[in-house]
Amino acid sequence: MEQNGNKSGQVAQRILTHLNDQGLSQRWLAEQTSIPLATLNRRVQGRTSFTLEELYSVANALETSVADLVTLEVNA
Repeated sequence: MEQNGNKSGQVAQRILTHLNDQGLSQRWLAEQTSIPLATLNRRVQGRTSFTLEELYSVANALETSVADLVTLEVNA
């Protein structure tokens, strides 16, 4: 997988983790952020990347920071 795709996938996984930890659904997140559900689904599957505006909306809805969502793990 290309490196940028991997980063997008890590961001998507962090968002999914937040949703699961809080017992929230992708539908709920789509409603809170005004991101169409189909678009959100593509983003969390890592098929397309979140825009900066979307990340701010998602972070706000999940009561976290954009930095928390985009902090990537580095494999040594």
